[in-house]
Amino acid sequence: MPALPLGEWLNRRRLGLRAPEYLGNALSIEWYSDHDGRVVIESASFALEVSLPEWEMTAGEETEQRQRNTLALTQFLDRLEARR
Repeated sequence: MPALPLGEWLNRRRLGLRAPEYLGNALSIEWYSDHDGRVVIESASFALEVSLPEWEMTAGEETEQRQRNTLALTQFLDRLEARR
């Protein structure tokens, strides 16, 4: 994490100067879609609330979802490779 305001930190990096950093917590959410491809949201400034689940998949539904996820990712990566 930048230990300075972002603009100042970036300017120091551009000038080849030391830009102080520190380790911090961050939230990263990533998914793939046919429309947008790879989507990534990252933030170090967030508030998180955890609640009880509103619903749960059955074991069969979870297995089916995992298979669909694997197929979707494989197809997405195949399309990326085909574009090369």
